[in-house]
Amino acid sequence: VLNVQSLWEKTKGKGVKIAIIDDGINLQHPDLQHITPSFSYDAEQRKLSSSPLSNIDRHGTMVAGIIFAAHNGFGIDGIAPEAELIALRQPDTWTSNTLLSFQLAKLAGADIVNCSWHSRWLLQPVADIVNELAATGRGGKGLPIVFSAGNENRLVEKNMTESAIMSAIVVGAGDGGKRRLGYSNYGPSVDLYIYATPVMSTGRDGGYQRFSGTSLAAAITSGYVALLLAQNSELTLGQVVAKLRNRK
Repeated sequence: VLNVQSLWEKTKGKGVKIAIIDDGINLQHPDLQHITPSFSYDAEQRKLSSSPLSNIDRHGTMVAGIIFAAHNGFGIDGIAPEAELIALRQPDTWTSNTLLSFQLAKLAGADIVNCSWHSRWLLQPVADIVNELAATGRGGKGLPIVFSAGNENRLVEKNMTESAIMSAIVVGAGDGGKRRLGYSNYGPSVDLYIYATPVMSTGRDGGYQRFSGTSLAAAITSGYVALLLAQNSELTLGQVVAKLRNRK
């Protein structure tokens, strides 16, 4: 269990920049209207926007709600609602668009990159940029890049997908303790198992819908890391991972 309530007494993520690489995000949602992104870009359309463009653009809005939803007395409460959003729409699996998204996250000053997804296979250029940012990002302290492990009850083997990247923070689905749920992928690259049972999150159409799985677990983790970095911006990537693994 992540002790978010006690951290909220000190911070709600102010001063931390979280990049979400996902499909489009509906920032007109009542629980997300307080957000003015520090940077938005559509890697598919090559324009300065992260808005949903089609019916497939639903996932990013749910991810954003878990992290950023306002504490406004209705709807849901996000984990780090006062953090800054870098919104990067990347709804396809084109490697060039994925690489561009990571480069833009770096240039926009991301302190965390949330990737509640993985591709069908891992291509070396993607592994290279994740490894580079994990080693040199945040002024050499290391950039936390959070990937979902996947929901296929599979062993994550070397070079299988982005969830095999050892330098990333790879999150599986857990029961709220530290035990893996049966459908979650697993393996040596999976750093932790975080709560993944269905919860309500912000929907693309302005309402709320159920969200679960390792996508949820990754979003929760990114929000929690934002609270840690808001308290101590000097934490290295290794120290962040240690705090996640040793959580009470």
